[in-house]
Amino acid sequence: MSELKELTKKYSKVMIPCEVCDSEEFEVLQRYGRIEGPGEYGELKVSVCKKCGYRLLNPRYEDSFYEDYYRRLYRDVAYGSSVPSSEYIRLQQERGGAVLGWLNHHFDIKPGVMLDHGCASGFTMLSWINSGWVAKGFDPHLGSVERGREIGLDIELGVGERLPYEDDSIDVCMSLGSLEHTYDIGRSLSELHRVLRESGLLFIRWRSDKIYGSPLEYYNHNHNRFFSHRSIALLLARYGFEVIQSVDDEIECEGSSFSYTLASKAKIPDFEIFSNEIFEDIGTDDPREELEKISALRDDFYTKSKRFLEFYNRHSTKDISYIRRLLEAGESGLSWDWISGFVDFEKVYQRKKMEAERYISLYDQGMVV
Repeated sequence: MSELKELTKKYSKVMIPCEVCDSEEFEVLQRYGRIEGPGEYGELKVSVCKKCGYRLLNPRYEDSFYEDYYRRLYRDVAYGSSVPSSEYIRLQQERGGAVLGWLNHHFDIKPGVMLDHGCASGFTMLSWINSGWVAKGFDPHLGSVERGREIGLDIELGVGERLPYEDDSIDVCMSLGSLEHTYDIGRSLSELHRVLRESGLLFIRWRSDKIYGSPLEYYNHNHNRFFSHRSIALLLARYGFEVIQSVDDEIECEGSSFSYTLASKAKIPDFEIFSNEIFEDIGTDDPREELEKISALRDDFYTKSKRFLEFYNRHSTKDISYIRRLLEAGESGLSWDWISGFVDFEKVYQRKKMEAERYISLYDQGMVV
């Protein structure tokens, strides 16, 4: 039995109110998804709020499970190793520099204090430091924190629900995917509001709600919530942030499936005002549309998986660079977005084969629901 399976036996799953509107009325969006590493699927309930259309894991494990999991097991499960690879470190450096470049280009921000929220080993901070910023970071994974400290980075072992920083001490917070993972998003955003200076900036990267690949991989145990541009704007507004810009730009790399939201610290609204005026102003996601969309995506991915395996078998003896050129040219009718990723193309290509095979098998068994 894997360490993750052993860990899950120690904790219970609990239902939680909607993180946006506090409603307790949900409809199950998907019942099956990734429960461990890539291709390892099982029961995983993703729910959609009937009032505002917000998507989240519900039920999910109690909070103490996530502190235990992220401290010890997260990297092993998500990346297959507890130590960040040299490729991962290189990509972290590039990502941090790309975010700083985008902010400077659009908003001409001045150096101050930057907090990297869920920084892993903190190599995203290097470009900021080299540009005159004071950079701090924290992460719940012990091995990653130790790796960053080895080169002198200012990184704390901790969680977003309890930030070890003074009130009004941070100018910019950069969150590259961390807010999808945090177990208590309300406490995390309240803590960010506390430590950011007046009109401080919060830059958030989140996975796009445009699902390019397998729905069984997109809906997985590592993500507690699944944002849209509307839902993240509503959530930020509830905890005292005002969205400046929300985009699908390829900020960190070409072909990525990320979206980005930049917000500034504002006043925390009265909840009654929030639930009336702000809901009307921003709008909500329609839960019926969410259910229809995932149903169509399941069928579409089944068709694409069959098409991809036909392509794979037809070109299995060809050089991998030749195969990549065919896919980039639209061979087999599959978009490049469907196959691309941050890691080595050959690894991505083989992983997509595995995902397609597993998906077809489970779909034919009636398990993709």
